Amino acid sequence: NSFCTLLAMNRCLIRFRGSFEKMVRPDVRRAKSAVATKAASKLAQLTEDELHKEIASVNRAPVLKSRATDVRLVVQEARARASSLSHLAVRDAMLAAHHSGNHDLCLEIFNKRAVTHSRDIYFSVVDAVVDSAFALGPSELVDVARVAAERVSSFPSDHPSDLALCRAFWRAVMVDVAHASPRTAAAVWDAAAKATGAPGFQSITFERARQVVGRFVRYGKDRDHGEMHSIRWMVDNKLMRCSVVKPLQLYVNLLRACKAGQWPHEAAHFYNEYADANDSVDDVLTHAYIAVLQHAKEYKLIADLGEQLLEAPPAPSPTVLAMIAQAASELPRPSLVMRCYDAVIDEADSQSASRYAAFACLTGIGKCGVPDFAERLEYCTSNGIIEDSPEATCYLVLQYANYAVDPVAAAVSALRDLREGKVETSERIYNQLFQWQLRVDSDDMLADVAAADEKGFRRIQWLELLLTWADRRRYELSARERREVLRIVANYGVRDTSDQLPSCRPMLSLLQHDANVDARGVFAKEGRVVDPPKLMDPRSHFLRTRRHAIQNSEGGLRAAEEIRGASGDMPQLLLDGFLHRSLGELQQLSSLRPMPFATISEVP
Repeated sequence: NSFCTLLAMNRCLIRFRGSFEKMVRPDVRRAKSAVATKAASKLAQLTEDELHKEIASVNRAPVLKSRATDVRLVVQEARARASSLSHLAVRDAMLAAHHSGNHDLCLEIFNKRAVTHSRDIYFSVVDAVVDSAFALGPSELVDVARVAAERVSSFPSDHPSDLALCRAFWRAVMVDVAHASPRTAAAVWDAAAKATGAPGFQSITFERARQVVGRFVRYGKDRDHGEMHSIRWMVDNKLMRCSVVKPLQLYVNLLRACKAGQWPHEAAHFYNEYADANDSVDDVLTHAYIAVLQHAKEYKLIADLGEQLLEAPPAPSPTVLAMIAQAASELPRPSLVMRCYDAVIDEADSQSASRYAAFACLTGIGKCGVPDFAERLEYCTSNGIIEDSPEATCYLVLQYANYAVDPVAAAVSALRDLREGKVETSERIYNQLFQWQLRVDSDDMLADVAAADEKGFRRIQWLELLLTWADRRRYELSARERREVLRIVANYGVRDTSDQLPSCRPMLSLLQHDANVDARGVFAKEGRVVDPPKLMDPRSHFLRTRRHAIQNSEGGLRAAEEIRGASGDMPQLLLDGFLHRSLGELQQLSSLRPMPFATISEVP
């Protein structure tokens, strides 16, 4: 009866919510429509270069839900101008559409461009188009493969235009593996065989290719689903016209195939193979190689490569120098960062690539804590090497203050500009500000986090910083400050810190306990001590809740019950000590079998 009552109440709440949303949503839709119309009219007034900059900004960072509508409007404007935009702008627009999940717009931009530029040899099917077609469905994937097959004849025999067909076949096999339907893969294979006439199609049958690529898909890494091995197998077996000549673009695509699955050693093989066969290495190939290493966080390999590239002139491109400086700052290797900075300054001009590289080098210098950072920043801003923007300058100064020997003195100018309202706050400024405030234990951190929350700036990492700040001030916080911290936690929607913030679970429990229980008042009135909350270390929590993950679990469970039964009023953290000791013994055993848990009487 109680279950039926709850079910009926739930249905009533759902009906009420539906009727309420029907009343509210029309007004909300009208308001959103008005804002979208205004934004679309602004985009329509942009020049082609300005629109290209808007498109490029979408590809630089993950697309948040709050920006989804704005990004779609940018892509829609690019679709409307697809016939007149430059080749690079259209390619970036298709990438932005795929990157933001607007797969339908990605294919619409491609189809519109393909109609108006049917004889343009520089316009080919890119990876983003194939991936968007795969996301939409098998029929769209087959259509894109057929268009790619038709365009193969427009390119020279040494042009890797049929790489799109290889990627389409790999995606089609993924459909086959998921739905046990080889029709999509067979259609793509037939289109590729007729269009390319590559020698590999005479010796390898469809069933053989489907079997091999299917194995790569099934047993490949979750991140790339066998992408790198599939493309490499098709190239090695001459299923492409350019498999013999092996041009630069082929190696670039092979390197890009290594990125998702984080294959740094395979990427090094491709890079060195091309370098050994040619007198020089193009920056495009170097950029693709470093991108793979960046994704795999192989910063030392990037730094070592950067040292080699800077030894022999000419210097790499500004974009490559920026990537090397970023990797060197992670190690850190300040001497290499300074060499990249000097190379960028020597060739500095008004191009966006040089501005970006100079900014990246200054970021690296700041992260390395180089003492003369302020002088170098002043030189770049006064000479127009980077944009003299208050927001960018404030960000760089705050970041430097996080790594400086004297963080308070390093942040004086940035804090003054923030308090006087000379700088418009942004997400990256808040990120650096909160890290700095935690480092110096600033009194203003709670107020600034609350202000960012009111403006809609939220990052789960900031909540971790705030809880750490509050935990350090546990005995100094007022009741109002504790309530304010808990209010911000509630605004973030964090209910269970075990998944989102596992390291903050004890801190949040203590904060909630102190906010709900006036321990000092109880002691003053009643003369008794309020017991603190029972906390458990995350590793001990794992041992108790994931018992099936431990071999010989019967002994562990029995020992845990003995501890629980014999402990009485023993503090929880002392019990965790026994579990820690057993965990340490477990980690030292070659067989990874835990030792029996100690009983209370065995503890020295």
